[in-house]
Amino acid sequence: MAPQIDRDTATLARVIAELGENERSRVFANLDRLQSAARASGIAVRPHAKTHKSPRVATWQIERGAVGICCHFATQV
Repeated sequence: MAPQIDRDTATLARVIAELGENERSRVFANLDRLQSAARASGIAVRPHAKTHKSPRVATWQIERGAVGICCHFATQV
């Protein structure tokens, strides 16, 4: 079962940090699926950190083949 997190007060980074193994596996599967589709199409992925604002997720994206991470401000990651 997914952990119960007060999403009104939690930051996305905290929610990500508290993911259980099943949820983390789903995140990894989604990242892998995106990277696989991009690679098959010859597209280089450079996701924007604004969607997750998490250094951990940015690292996961790079580990899976993203060529970099976009951000407006360095503090977004």
